[in-house]
Amino acid sequence: TEPPKFTVKPENVTRAVLGQKLMLNCQAHGDPEPTIQWDKDGYLNGYDHRRIRLLGNGSLWFEEVVQEDQGLYGCTAGNSGGFNRVDTQLLVTNADGEVLEGFGKEGTGSPDPEEMGGSGMMTKTVSITLGAAGAYILLVLGLMVWCRCRRIKRKQAYLQVAQHGQPPPPLPPLRPAKSENGDIHAYSTIGHEMKGLTLSKEAGKSDGDTAYSQSSSHSQSHAPPPSGTSGLKTSSASVSHASTQSSSSLHLSRQDLQTLMPLGKGEFGDVFLAKVMHGGEKIDGGGGLVMVKALQNRDENAVLEFRHQAELYGRLQHPHMARLLALCRDAFPHLMVMEYSDWGDLKQFLLATRKDRVARPDAPKPPPLTIAQAIRMAQQISCAMEHMANHRFVHKDIATRNCLISSTLDIKISNPSLCRDTYCAEYCQLHNQLIPLRWMPHEAVFEDEHSTKSDVWAWACCVWEIFHQGELPYHEYSDDAVLHLLRKQELCLRAPHLAPEPLGTLLETCWSASPRDRPSFGQIVSQLHALCLESGL
Repeated sequence: TEPPKFTVKPENVTRAVLGQKLMLNCQAHGDPEPTIQWDKDGYLNGYDHRRIRLLGNGSLWFEEVVQEDQGLYGCTAGNSGGFNRVDTQLLVTNADGEVLEGFGKEGTGSPDPEEMGGSGMMTKTVSITLGAAGAYILLVLGLMVWCRCRRIKRKQAYLQVAQHGQPPPPLPPLRPAKSENGDIHAYSTIGHEMKGLTLSKEAGKSDGDTAYSQSSSHSQSHAPPPSGTSGLKTSSASVSHASTQSSSSLHLSRQDLQTLMPLGKGEFGDVFLAKVMHGGEKIDGGGGLVMVKALQNRDENAVLEFRHQAELYGRLQHPHMARLLALCRDAFPHLMVMEYSDWGDLKQFLLATRKDRVARPDAPKPPPLTIAQAIRMAQQISCAMEHMANHRFVHKDIATRNCLISSTLDIKISNPSLCRDTYCAEYCQLHNQLIPLRWMPHEAVFEDEHSTKSDVWAWACCVWEIFHQGELPYHEYSDDAVLHLLRKQELCLRAPHLAPEPLGTLLETCWSASPRDRPSFGQIVSQLHALCLESGL
């Protein structure tokens, strides 16, 4: 840290002509950037704010000088490194340069010592208060630096082994996993299962399906089986659990990646489309394409989240979840190769079906979805989310932009999270993080409580998007307005008017303020299945 230093400061005595404009210059620099405040005659911000305003650089601007503006002004700059102060005596004169009466004794322009006694005491009080606050800030910063140093040492150890092509060392449990009702149920072991994760072909498979194995020296912790809820036959009960068995390792080098086009920038770095060739055999996720996410951000949290996503999509095999096809960790940036679809993400497809969509003349324009097709998409997403919830994983960013759609209108949950350019308007900067504010409930935004019940809220917002052809939720509000209304718990979407009444009721239940009042994904799957049977969809 660097204490504040004045780069521009006012003179000891400043003269101003009555009725004219005036600038009291005061600028300072430091590390961190200092905050500048003004006081008049010992009173903080004791000037007329209707005519006088504090500029962004710290200077004080007078729209029109009046006689009452005479006095002793103090400019204080402070940060965690300390404080600095400079005073200036403002004298108001007439057009002839004569100081107006009413300031100091005998028109000398000097402040009355008796009057200055109270202001001096106020200055001392302010200085003591700011000094105590500064000492507290320094203590907190010291603790933060100490914790940061410990994290950097752990990160360096991880990077050293990763750069030699070895799997990263195991980490302690990262975060508590939450059950369907939002309660803390058990601790997830993110990072433990990633040790020794390799891409392999399952023995006896002729369709090219891939499975993932772990090193024999690391035991596999099995998640509980699906709960057996009634619903679609494509739910988690029909999913293969062979993801931890392998017969031969497939080592994918980044030289086997043929880059096609960039998709955008995500939370980790660049995301692009590519083709993968290995031993003359193409590995792809649909239409000969794969999506590659590059880990270009070496921040510890980004590295851990990258491994968490790799574990999520590597362990959980489901017809409506994008598969993790390979991990390239021989050098930085690490690459995550994931399944893609021939029609891209669901958001762009929905936007293309809008009548007001402006597109190239040669661009295909698919027809709007029917109600039956929209409900079928909602079913597929809910089945994948049920499978994820049964294995105690939380997605935290369910939206149409993170879903893939094929030419057969099949949906797969993925996580491109193009939050830094392509879909930056759908993310909000809060607490130094980019979050999907419009898809998050109150407890996830203000309490950082992410659970399957917060995913239920986001799933309902995703279904709302499908019925509104990719419309931005709360498009009539700015991010600040959304944040304000969500803090007051006065923000909620309305069920789409085209949705059947049972589905509309289900969506409104998913948007309940209390997580315990929201249904589980197992209940959602059952209700959607019953709706299809009753409606003959």
